[in-house]
Amino acid sequence: MKPKNIGFIKLPRTILEWQWYDDVNTTKLMVHLLLKANFQTKQWKGHLILPNQLITSYDKLAIETGLTVSKVRTAISKLKRSNDIKTQAYNKFTKIEILAPFFIDIQNDNQIALKPQSNHKPLTTTNNDKELEKIKQKFKEEVYSHSQFQISILNKFFNYWTQLNKAKTQMRFQAEKFWETKKRIENWAANEKSQSKPTMLDINR
Repeated sequence: MKPKNIGFIKLPRTILEWQWYDDVNTTKLMVHLLLKANFQTKQWKGHLILPNQLITSYDKLAIETGLTVSKVRTAISKLKRSNDIKTQAYNKFTKIEILAPFFIDIQNDNQIALKPQSNHKPLTTTNNDKELEKIKQKFKEEVYSHSQFQISILNKFFNYWTQLNKAKTQMRFQAEKFWETKKRIENWAANEKSQSKPTMLDINR
């Protein structure tokens, strides 16, 4: 029988210097989250799950790790406090995103992370088509992670901001000096809403 789970994760020796390494429960849970996290984007029951994210629950984590629910909660709290993960709670499940650098930086050598930069400037321009496609894919994941907006709005936003310049060396969003994706989408959605409101002329027709 073929094994259900295939592949592997990478753990650098620098994890030995990680602040929770001597905390057995927290380290055990962190490694478990690394093993369970998605390595590619997918949809799950209407939710967009990005790389480094997973859908789970405290009860499920307790069963999978052999820890008590109380110990899972404590470990999760520590990991959130140190900004190694962030969580988003729903009615029947919790979405967990792994932020720990020793995961993001080395799990996929071909992946470009959208790391915070000063004044939110987008990733730097590259003349390499392959690198440009990676940036576009990462930008796509960032845009579509904001699932609170209508998909039609996200589609228009993404198509507009990924238009290439004449030299085909960078996309429109890369040329912006200041950039915050969520705020840009909010402004885009607000403009669409205002444009869709009927004018008095339309009403009187």
